[in-house]
Amino acid sequence: MKRLAFALMSLALVAAACGDDDAADPASLDSCDGLAVAGISMLQDTIDLIDGLDAAGLAALSEGGEPPPEFVAIQTQGDQLTARADEIGCSEDEMAALLADRVGDLSADSVFGQFILESISEGEGSDFFGD
Repeated sequence: MKRLAFALMSLALVAAACGDDDAADPASLDSCDGLAVAGISMLQDTIDLIDGLDAAGLAALSEGGEPPPEFVAIQTQGDQLTARADEIGCSEDEMAALLADRVGDLSADSVFGQFILESISEGEGSDFFGD
């Protein structure tokens, strides 16, 4: 169970660095606050994907193999916003605080989604925008 939770949290941490498909191009975001808004949107998308997985899907994620295509797309977008955060000088601590301030905008139906929300609210979002 711990291994599965860790795998899901890792996916969410990587994915949280960006917004959904309707979000602005990462290069157009010029503030840490804007990046945090996009990150919260992406985190909600990630939680929604996790909440929609059945037991077999959750087990497949925990095995650490190739993530489903939906998660790959989110990770790619996340990488773009992480790079943008580095370009404009957003620190990991600043991004963690900005994300924690917005965690109330998120919702989760699953235990794993709740785990992600609790981690963000406890300030563990520094992993979202850093190496």
